Amino acid sequence: MLMSYKDRSKPKSSKARKKSTLFLKESFLIFCEGETEVGYFNSFRKKAKLVKGGNAIQRVENAISEKNKKQNINPIDHYWIVFDKDDATDQEFINAIHLAEKNGINVAWSNQAFELWIILHFTWLGHFCHRDEYETRIKQYLKWYSKNEKGDRQGKRLYNETSQKVAIAIANASKIFEVTSQTIPHLITHSSTTVYKLVESLIKL
Repeated sequence: MLMSYKDRSKPKSSKARKKSTLFLKESFLIFCEGETEVGYFNSFRKKAKLVKGGNAIQRVENAISEKNKKQNINPIDHYWIVFDKDDATDQEFINAIHLAEKNGINVAWSNQAFELWIILHFTWLGHFCHRDEYETRIKQYLKWYSKNEKGDRQGKRLYNETSQKVAIAIANASKIFEVTSQTIPHLITHSSTTVYKLVESLIKL
């Protein structure tokens, strides 16, 4: 029996729409240099994994190798790598950024370290700040925090206790980047991070 016009035009159920939406979700693989970062980004329910390497260049090279293997088996929509400047020379840091981007991997870098992203959930920090000061600044807001506690558990806890303030962190980080870091050489003399670009991508989907 033919369906009536009314039957054919009937909107899909919410369950059907939800099922359709699930197929539109884009996949991410986030390479991280530390377990804390792995725990943090896994909390967004996206795949994050540790990438080995003694310095930023080596980590990027290892990430490129893993990306190439993955593409041949099960392609991913978005590849990212998260790493810090730490003690890398300015040129080493810049080279690592360029190498990743040249090979189709987005970079969420921090000068000097990932913990700057956590600080920006609570306050503006538009001047250079050495990473040795990060713990003191974070403990003003998260008394339990310890830089000596590294790992997946701490990353998840950082996510749980900052996720409600992520819009503040994005606004702070993007403004600092806009003012100081649009050209890479400038990022060396300021506290800055592009982790906000990765987080924006994650929460849009």
